[in-house]
Amino acid sequence: MSTPANAAAPAAPSTLASSTSASPLAGEQWLALGRALHGAGRYGEAVNALQRAAAQLPLDLEVYRALVASLDASGQVADAASARIGIDAIERRRAVDLFEIGRVYARHKQWDAAGHWLERALMIDPALHAAHICMAWVLRQLGMRHGSGRQACRAYRGQAAFASARRTRRRTVLIVCSSGFANVPFRHLVPPALNRVVRWVIDLGVVGIGWGRARALPPYDIAFNVVGDADLGAFCRAELAQFAESSTAPVLNQPARIERTTRERIQVLLDGIAGIYAPKTCRWPGAGGAAEGLHAAIASAGMDYPVITRPAGEHGGKGVVLMTSPADTLAEPPTGDMYLTAYHEYRSADGYYRKYRVIFIDREPYPYHLAIGRQWLLHYFSADMLSESWKLEEERRFLEDPRAALGGPAWDALRAIGVRMDLDYCGIDFSLLPDGRVLVFEANATMLVHPEVEDDGLRFKNAYIQKIFDALDDLMRRRIGASAQAART
Repeated sequence: MSTPANAAAPAAPSTLASSTSASPLAGEQWLALGRALHGAGRYGEAVNALQRAAAQLPLDLEVYRALVASLDASGQVADAASARIGIDAIERRRAVDLFEIGRVYARHKQWDAAGHWLERALMIDPALHAAHICMAWVLRQLGMRHGSGRQACRAYRGQAAFASARRTRRRTVLIVCSSGFANVPFRHLVPPALNRVVRWVIDLGVVGIGWGRARALPPYDIAFNVVGDADLGAFCRAELAQFAESSTAPVLNQPARIERTTRERIQVLLDGIAGIYAPKTCRWPGAGGAAEGLHAAIASAGMDYPVITRPAGEHGGKGVVLMTSPADTLAEPPTGDMYLTAYHEYRSADGYYRKYRVIFIDREPYPYHLAIGRQWLLHYFSADMLSESWKLEEERRFLEDPRAALGGPAWDALRAIGVRMDLDYCGIDFSLLPDGRVLVFEANATMLVHPEVEDDGLRFKNAYIQKIFDALDDLMRRRIGASAQAART
């Protein structure tokens, strides 16, 4: 490979580096700069330069060989090992191997690195569906929702149904999902070790309805509608309704019942249940709107400040702002509908905030976790539960005996909520007010449930979490049995 004239002297990398401010460098120049920096012992800077070279020369083996040397020299051994596998995969045009590198990075939430290798996999094999799907998720994590949606559509249009290879004697479960981000995380709920899983993307591969794809679904014993987000799943509502009506096998989580769980509708759905408080919530069509319009909507709804604003369909605290007065503004103009919720103070007497999560399986409540933290915008991942032993002990008591931890009236109220929601799988996030009432934050079918890693300080929770998985497994067994019995009579 030829070396540019202005990078011919590897002994003077500072001169090369300074030239980048004058004009952008080509890929070959970044490669030359990286080699020069490596030769000067400036390995971290060499890695940065070679990564820029790789961005412009995405399948150039010389770039990656130089990058491996600099990664090794800078102590980034794992990344160097990945790049070595990448070199071999590029050389042999093995897109699936590049996809596997990207998938490993995605599992470790290293989104930029994941996107890097997935992009190269798709350069070699643009029809690699699994890489498109993984790339869609990576783009979502990087905040590129629109690009993510396009990536998912590209994959699912080519293959809309995916079946696990393993056949088990227990059952075949049809997972009905969407191409968007409305789906309940189901990997732990329906483990492939116990179930043959057929995943069907209903909006882009409708079999026998809608688009009329020719291929039929394989036989299944029960269907699980995992399009649990009523906001993000609205675009495939018609297909879901038609499927639920036509399926001859039992369907968990009827679509019409999920539609009632948006933040502004759940308040109406739960109205009249004793022992709860659901703050007033309204929906504001905020796309392109100014802060003045938001405050006008707050006034029109008859809300007092403070008011929580959040984008519809977002979770995990993303985009949440607490408006404390009409003078407050949003950092960025909204791009879609917003939820406006009256804030209700819920700090406990000890100065901490507490947020509980309960999961409902076939309308019965099961405790899942308790987060305790100093901030009102509280999530389990931000609560730092491992920092204080008393937090974990309080959570253990809640998991062991939720009725005793919350009080009988609160637990009875939660049971009533499960019955009112009338879903096979859903959950609620809430707190407990000083007067014993349940303060409802949200109640829907998108609640994440997963086991903790066994070498972690939270592993004690797994015995309680397993009860949730066992209850869902038993529910599927009972529904399949009842369906078979009905067919015989």
